[in-house]
Amino acid sequence: MDANVASYLPSTTDENRITDFELHWNSRYLDMAMEDWLKYLHQENKRGIEHISCFSEIAVFTASIAEIVSVWCRNYQLPHAVLYRTLEIYDNFIATYSKDLYINWKNSKQSSSLQGRAHWQEIFTEIKHQGLLYLVSCFQIASKLELSYKIITVNRAATLLSQAHRPCNRSTILQAEIQVLVTLKYDVNYPPVIDYAETLICHLLLMAKRQTDQSTNPLPTYIDELHSVVKMLLLIVHIDRKELLPRIVSGLYGSDVQPDSKTYQKYLRKVQLNKMLMAAASICAASFLVQPSIASSVMKDIHLSVNIHPSDTAIISAIIISHLDPNSENVS
Repeated sequence: MDANVASYLPSTTDENRITDFELHWNSRYLDMAMEDWLKYLHQENKRGIEHISCFSEIAVFTASIAEIVSVWCRNYQLPHAVLYRTLEIYDNFIATYSKDLYINWKNSKQSSSLQGRAHWQEIFTEIKHQGLLYLVSCFQIASKLELSYKIITVNRAATLLSQAHRPCNRSTILQAEIQVLVTLKYDVNYPPVIDYAETLICHLLLMAKRQTDQSTNPLPTYIDELHSVVKMLLLIVHIDRKELLPRIVSGLYGSDVQPDSKTYQKYLRKVQLNKMLMAAASICAASFLVQPSIASSVMKDIHLSVNIHPSDTAIISAIIISHLDPNSENVS
């Protein structure tokens, strides 16, 4: 972290202690100035959105997948970033891999015949059957990107598969990992959504500390609780995304778009891939849940920080909150 950012961190006196969030931030983000890091995240977010694939013949991402990876991360004491990297790599791999296979099948002479359709069904079944193996491979890749090459080893991968009653030998596990990387052309190193969320939280905290009269912005008092709730909400969004994403698409783009149209699929994928927007909305929702009095200032400061329109964050955060409590009032 640069000296300009560090100068805003509190001292270690009892009156002005360092929060748990700031200790966490200092342990993870020390190699880039805040403004440069925000710029980098904006560029990566744009790059991710531009790689939209609307292929929907195979949808194997379910709530159980997010829950499975979450359990793996807890068991191996891995950070949240590994969870979200795994889910994103897996999602991109399945979309790309199945699309490539589908195009090859459509271009084959058998695609219109009964035998050809049966062959595609076999391909479909095989992809789903190998889903757990590919998920473990994505978990291995994510742990390497986030930590080191000795975290999720081939032996540990084999253990995970055996525990799920899907035993595989070392060669098969290595081949699956290579297949994931080759299919995605080794383009797997996207910042996870938790990086966006924690960067925005830190930026909000620095903005609050720059104010002459800090009593007008009590955000620092709630920063640790806000961080914890944001992590919880992001996990819920991923676990329940099959229900939440269509509601978000309808809220942002209107309910007139037909769910089976390519336009709808594009909107759905765009919402799913816009990690800056989802991080901002999760923070707004968390601020409302932690302390409603700071919610409006958080939404305003996020708009000033990353130019996300307050109406978009308000719509998504209200949907997230109503998902948790259908009787809750709308965020505004």
